[in-house]
Amino acid sequence: MDLSLNFSKLSLSFACIVSAYLIKLAWTPPNPVAKGTFIPSVKYSRKTLIRFWRVFKLFRYSDITCCVFHCILILFFPSPPKRICPNADNLAPSLFTWSPYSSLCLSTIIVFCSIRLLAFKELGKDFTFHLTKPKRLNTSGLYSIIQHPSYTGVVLSNAANTMFLYRIDGILACFLPGWIVRQAWWANWTLFLVTAVISAYGTTVRVKKEEDRKSVV
Repeated sequence: MDLSLNFSKLSLSFACIVSAYLIKLAWTPPNPVAKGTFIPSVKYSRKTLIRFWRVFKLFRYSDITCCVFHCILILFFPSPPKRICPNADNLAPSLFTWSPYSSLCLSTIIVFCSIRLLAFKELGKDFTFHLTKPKRLNTSGLYSIIQHPSYTGVVLSNAANTMFLYRIDGILACFLPGWIVRQAWWANWTLFLVTAVISAYGTTVRVKKEEDRKSVV
């Protein structure tokens, strides 16, 4: 199988790897949380937090694996070896070449992950993944423009990541029959909506808990 490496394929693969790396950083706690910093009134235990964190790590490794496979398909597109993609005809070109769609997804991931990482930097040691008693209120930099830049970043980057890596006509299409891929456009949007709703709900709950903590400090 001929592997034609050109700037377009290499740059798209590189952008895909950068986006996956930024997703990894965005879901990596910037600071360790000492046992004594947990707020006693929070209704979940340390054991529960560890379980949730393991689930997050599973999704993170899934993103990395899917990204690597996606990059391989980009380099070989439109004719990847059948041993790695038996149904290459099912692949959507907009996901494996530079297109308005792939450009929008990748730029959204890169920009909003970068915003979240900048929020990590601006809060410094005060940024933790678990609820803690706030030491100070930051109203400068990003926080003078957006009240919750880190949450905005993670919700939008996750939505874009889902619609780039997990579409039915993406890497999954290699292993699905064509009739499913052609009629499953609704599944892509259902996946997007479910991801958006779960992310928005989780963020709303988290923000409410944070505001409650601030009001009692």
